[in-house]
Amino acid sequence: MKSRERIAALYESFLRKAPKQARSRVLVEAVLDSAIDLISREDGEAKTTVQEVAARAGIGVGSLYDWFEDRGSVLAGVVARLTTQNVKRFEEILADTRHRSLEEMVDVIIDFAMTTYLKEKRISRVLIRIVFRVGLPPALADGQAVFAQSLASALRDRDDVTCPDIDAAAWIITNQVMGVVHTLVWCDQSPFEIERIRRELTRATLAYLEAD
Repeated sequence: MKSRERIAALYESFLRKAPKQARSRVLVEAVLDSAIDLISREDGEAKTTVQEVAARAGIGVGSLYDWFEDRGSVLAGVVARLTTQNVKRFEEILADTRHRSLEEMVDVIIDFAMTTYLKEKRISRVLIRIVFRVGLPPALADGQAVFAQSLASALRDRDDVTCPDIDAAAWIITNQVMGVVHTLVWCDQSPFEIERIRRELTRATLAYLEAD
């Protein structure tokens, strides 16, 4: 199964069954929304219980267990949903850069990554801890592979990208940007000003994409 197919299947893989009716989908979404609210608290990841999630969602614990196996599957479901949402947002952003300059496109991509993960560092840290606690690093890699595939597709539609291997370039750029962003997530104080880091990432990315 390809990375994109695995991401598409990831959301439902942590459910006991797929919600087919609108009411069921609303219930599952309410559970995940409630879980996100609760883990966003100080030490929320450690303190959040299934009972709290159900109460916040306005349902009984039994109803929650109709859809989720346990606390771990609820937390994994949160990560899975946010991953799929981020992929969708990224593809929408790429589509909007089609008629912009390459530099503007790169700026938008880097801004998306920094805003998504650095605006609420504490929440990003919680989500990354969940990824490792419930065994989701392969899903994280799949998510970044999908980002790279989407980026490669967008780059192929441009006539101002001259690097010889667009697929490899998109993969390297994705992991370069996300590597920097993930490092900054864990920095209480950045070693450089964020704007300087952003400029350097843009400069390095443009140099790569415009290489012969």
